[in-house]
Amino acid sequence: MAIATLADLKTHMGITASDQDAKLTVILSGVERWLKDAAKAAGIALEKETVTEDLDGEGAGRLFLRYRPVISVTTVYESDSQVFDATTEVAAADFRLYKEIGMLKRENGAWLDEAQGVRVIYEAGYATPPETAKLGILVFAAYLAGQAGKEGFSQERLGDYAYALRALEEVPAAKELLAPYINRLVIL
Repeated sequence: MAIATLADLKTHMGITASDQDAKLTVILSGVERWLKDAAKAAGIALEKETVTEDLDGEGAGRLFLRYRPVISVTTVYESDSQVFDATTEVAAADFRLYKEIGMLKRENGAWLDEAQGVRVIYEAGYATPPETAKLGILVFAAYLAGQAGKEGFSQERLGDYAYALRALEEVPAAKELLAPYINRLVIL
């Protein structure tokens, strides 16, 4: 699912003609792919997805899931032999989910102290991507579209992660809008 469409970008830029559609489509898809990848690296799913994650319980009372925000937990299993089926399922009453930080707290005890001994199947991401992410994509894509063909700018390098980050520094409005999705630090 696209966070921003070509029509959104053209409206943002005040463009009605279609002569730049191919260039704008490449730029928009590159910016959106970069943001989704950067957000994933920061532990944020911008789109709703089902995740299966095997975790080390470490005998602790808390587990942190990789992707946030967590929409819901479908199933949790605990097994010292990594057999995850109905016999190793953890009852929903035995844990509590803290959605925004992606934490599962074991009620009245600790998670199994076993490497990869806990499997969690959950829904993460946003049912509708945040408007700030969409606007940040549009602002950044509009900037890159305006730079195409200028000295030091290569449209072919759009997908290059390092280039995108350097260019983002040149667009403070886009950087501010996108910061919550690419610069998140969770203190444990």
